[in-house]
Amino acid sequence: MQSNTISQQVYYLSSSYVEVYNGSVWTTLATYSATQGAFNAFATVNLNLNAYVGIANVQVRFRMVSAWDYGWSVDDIVI
Repeated sequence: MQSNTISQQVYYLSSSYVEVYNGSVWTTLATYSATQGAFNAFATVNLNLNAYVGIANVQVRFRMVSAWDYGWSVDDIVI
């Protein structure tokens, strides 16, 4: 990995997580449990990835848990 941040545009309605895999375990970088942004005005979120610089097989995932399937919109992801 060459960058040390992840930037994303988000609109959140359910329990959502941004997680990173270092080749061994998944670690939660961010947890969203309150509304972020709006359907017509996404919030910009920047997360620090310094701990993962230099790791060749880093993976990032976006995971949502919802009982009512409200949704989570993620756009303009930059790593």
